[in-house]
Amino acid sequence: MSSSSQSAYQLTDAPGPRQRRSRAKGCFVTIFWLVVILAVLAGAGYWAVQSGRISLIQVSALLTGTGEILVVNTGDGVLRVEYTRIDTEDGVPDEIDSQRIESFDIGGRGGLELGRYRLDFSAEGDQPPPLSCSLRVSRNDKYSFVVVPQGIAVALEGYPTQNGAEVNAATSPLCQQ
Repeated sequence: MSSSSQSAYQLTDAPGPRQRRSRAKGCFVTIFWLVVILAVLAGAGYWAVQSGRISLIQVSALLTGTGEILVVNTGDGVLRVEYTRIDTEDGVPDEIDSQRIESFDIGGRGGLELGRYRLDFSAEGDQPPPLSCSLRVSRNDKYSFVVVPQGIAVALEGYPTQNGAEVNAATSPLCQQ
């Protein structure tokens, strides 16, 4: 056979048009599997809450985001910070953490659930003087506290300050919530 007869043979022996699945059937299958996955996730979530493995506050934090608190100790002594959750499910304040932050060191908490917290600052030698700050953690809030011998400065990312009183944790509206 010559090369010209081979190419003619190949052109005439091509398969027919491919059969396509129904578009509606493909959408139905996709929707069916999405519903099955959502049902399994909902069932697992319900089981976790009912069995006490996760609380409704934790579910809320997963869905809405968390907050963060950073504490920088530039003072001469050791700083102690106690983190207390004020608005708990049972209404009883809950101390969630206590940190000892050395001079020129950084501490803090990440992954804080949304809600109200009280931070109690105390330092060796009372420099700065003891301070209690009540604040509200909202979605993706990032609070920063800088401790100096004269006092404690507070800032919230994205919250512009108008004057020095708003930065001083003893008088700042951020610590009066």
